[in-house]
Amino acid sequence: MVYSTTPPPLLEDLGEEGVQYLPQLKQTFIQGFSGDVVGGLVVLADGRRVQALGGGFLVHGNSDQQIITGHNYPVNCLEVSPSGLYMATGEKGQLGLRAKIILWDTTSWTQIGFHQSHHGCIVAITISPSEQTMASLGGEDDLLLVVWNIGNWSPICSSKIGNGRSGPGRCLKFIHDETLILAGKDVIQIWTIKNKRLISTPCNIGKIKRTYQCISLVTSQDTAYFGTESGDLVKIALNSETGREPAIVSLSVRKVKLKAPINAGRFSGGITCLASLPLGNLLVGCGGGELVLVEEQKQKVNQEKMLTSQVSETAQDNLIEKNKFKFSASITSMQIDPHKTKVYIGTAKNEIHMVNLLTFSVSTIMICATKPLYSATFPATSAKVFCTGGKGGVTLWTETGKIILSIPSSSPDVFARKVLLSDDGRFVVSGWSDGIVRFHTPETGKLFHEVRGASSGTEGVTALALRHDILLVGGNDGGVKLWLVGRSSVKLHKSVREHKGRINYLSIAGDRTSFISSGQEGSALVMSIPDMTREQLLRGTASLTSGFLHCNRVHGFIAGSDCELGYWDLTTGQEIRHIRSISSGTVTCAELSEDGTNIAVGTKESNIRVIRYSDGRVVGVGPVGCGAISSLSWSRDGQHLLATTEYGALIRWSLQ
Repeated sequence: MVYSTTPPPLLEDLGEEGVQYLPQLKQTFIQGFSGDVVGGLVVLADGRRVQALGGGFLVHGNSDQQIITGHNYPVNCLEVSPSGLYMATGEKGQLGLRAKIILWDTTSWTQIGFHQSHHGCIVAITISPSEQTMASLGGEDDLLLVVWNIGNWSPICSSKIGNGRSGPGRCLKFIHDETLILAGKDVIQIWTIKNKRLISTPCNIGKIKRTYQCISLVTSQDTAYFGTESGDLVKIALNSETGREPAIVSLSVRKVKLKAPINAGRFSGGITCLASLPLGNLLVGCGGGELVLVEEQKQKVNQEKMLTSQVSETAQDNLIEKNKFKFSASITSMQIDPHKTKVYIGTAKNEIHMVNLLTFSVSTIMICATKPLYSATFPATSAKVFCTGGKGGVTLWTETGKIILSIPSSSPDVFARKVLLSDDGRFVVSGWSDGIVRFHTPETGKLFHEVRGASSGTEGVTALALRHDILLVGGNDGGVKLWLVGRSSVKLHKSVREHKGRINYLSIAGDRTSFISSGQEGSALVMSIPDMTREQLLRGTASLTSGFLHCNRVHGFIAGSDCELGYWDLTTGQEIRHIRSISSGTVTCAELSEDGTNIAVGTKESNIRVIRYSDGRVVGVGPVGCGAISSLSWSRDGQHLLATTEYGALIRWSLQ
């Protein structure tokens, strides 16, 4: 795949010194997907795929990829207009603060406008068939329905939802340009826009109590289907032409065998996604991971004469299962392509699949990392593969984003905080939150050895360094342990506790005679190997994210969270240079290339900056826009830079 490689330079205001142009780094790879966002995967009319990713979204075109950003908080919902000309995104903000909705032009991905009429969280957005009106629904702390004019970008009207007995809304759809349908906990309502006011018409659902999670409209039949949290399907007659009150028609589940268990006909995990197909069948996505194609049995009932009280509160087996496939995680997104022959599926495990609707065969498009990621590394001999560690365990990837090896965590509460590849390529070495360092073979993922009690403290392994047969492990109590790695065993050599807080980073000199440990209290210690005696103390002005010993064997380098970079003379113990890496923000990680040429700095504001070590000038910047940068890694030749984010995104740049 070919990627966009010629981004424009950025500007940085230097105050009294003026403005400097910052060249952008050449981006060669992006991958990530926030699979927990319901409806976070959409497909445009021209085939481009859009997937939610942190505070923005990732656009996959025919020949390029790009991350579009604009939100300050994670994107919680996406909606594409009927023609595909517009796309609206809403965010999940903080309680008490206003949440932003942005309308995008899908051709150039420029913002048409935004508004902040809701508080806390945006639950759903919908765009009218004529694409002149946009409606949005606030969350439980907002309970506001807002209608916006797209043409002149101004509000039309708004109203509080709910009647005191029902819960918050969860889904919203335009039926016509002036009519919307809203559903949530124990409520289905029709809202009409008239004279810049919203008029509510409740749907008569009788005594049936359900939480509705998704809507599928069949305008040709003037009906709507609703997927419920309990796993049954509700059908509503809208009665738009007759003007009568909308009413429930049926409550359905799948037809099962006679001796099947109770509730076997319900859709496992509830119905999370729903779509009607051209031939009248329904495609159902479930919280249990099932994708089911069903056909509704025709009912010999006069809907106009039938009373709501005649609909049984017990679901009837009116759905015939035609086909089924089970995915490994809950289905959160389901998007039918414009030709109606394929459907794209997004799951809660950040996987994207494509299902052929004719044969129901499944092909995997992308498997993304589980958020968050904490660590990344390249092997010693190649930049064509890399390894990551995070909440989902340890994963070995190719340069194109294909998974070679996956090592899952032993427990949902245990995660890989640090990951390294041994210099000889024999092991994938990972430090975990349970305090164990594990050695796995990269070919099969077989556990070769594990070092229990490798670190001290209550947070497990917080820092890890490996060079040949020297293994250093740090914990949150300020202790560092030195282990000697043999062919078939790992032995503890010595441990020290010189820091007063958490060890954030460990780095071993190339000649293996010394190492540097960086602590959260703002100090870095240079110690000898193997006796682990203190040689120098380097002091920072804030908590240190990392520290390195330069390959010239004279300089020490430390990076603080306050954006300050310090250069130290290891022979005299004096600071020889002090520069500011970025003008504003918070540094979360920093990495020095193996040859000591460049420094990479990652920030909480989701930006990357590469600084030349010798003169402190900016080599290039890489705006990411999908969460705080959690780790950085240089390839051994210093020509490739890899970054991971708190939302599980992988971004790679080339300096060639």
